[in-house]
Amino acid sequence: WNEYNLQALQKKLNVYATFIQTGDVYKAYPNANGAKLKILLLLKYRPDEVAEKFLQRACIVSKERGFPLSFQPIPNLGYANDSEYCGVGTESRYLGK
Repeated sequence: WNEYNLQALQKKLNVYATFIQTGDVYKAYPNANGAKLKILLLLKYRPDEVAEKFLQRACIVSKERGFPLSFQPIPNLGYANDSEYCGVGTESRYLGK
């Protein structure tokens, strides 16, 4: 995790938020009409302290905007930067309390 990665993620999250908030998501995916939408980030690497704070804040902001954000390691793989790569920590984290 570095500043560039976090800025890129912030830009992507803003695009996703706009897509949802403008209703464009329902134009692109008519079957989603009436569905409760959420953003799930699948992470290859365990967030460091700065990234964890960023993700916590993103969860809060997205909830305030009307759609929850959660994050977790890639299912069945865990985080690539953990000592045990396979099957580690596949639980979803939702921090928008």
